[in-house]
Amino acid sequence: MNKAISSDNYHLSSCDCTKIVNNNIKVLGKGEISIEPDSAEIILGVITENLSLSAAQEENSKVVNQIINSLNEIGISSKYMQTQDYNIRAVYDYIDGKQVFKGYEVSYYLKIIVKNIDIVGEAKLKISNEGVPIEAGVNKIRAEVEVTFIYN
Repeated sequence: MNKAISSDNYHLSSCDCTKIVNNNIKVLGKGEISIEPDSAEIILGVITENLSLSAAQEENSKVVNQIINSLNEIGISSKYMQTQDYNIRAVYDYIDGKQVFKGYEVSYYLKIIVKNIDIVGEAKLKISNEGVPIEAGVNKIRAEVEVTFIYN
């Protein structure tokens, strides 16, 4: 076992070069890497309810479009926004054992990739200003790193 590589950002703790067959080296190792994220993924859901299905859809579409426009204003392109799910369901309540129609629920889930990690906070603020809080659960932010491995 050899300690192979170490720096402030990464560390390969062990390396076992055990086989050399047909000019190929088989390397088994364990490593850790620590780097800053270069993008973030925001998942948000807009849920509206109304007695009228068309009114619930209109209201939902209005909020989603406001969010998209607000994010476009701070430099997040629509090409990095994708519909994750769109759902319509009838909502019922049960009163004295009887099913009572309450209206319709429309839910729209949007995935947004923020390529400029420095504007994630501003994006969160814009979304919250449109009435969609980002909290634990469905509406969340996840930082990501795009990694490309090059083998010579």
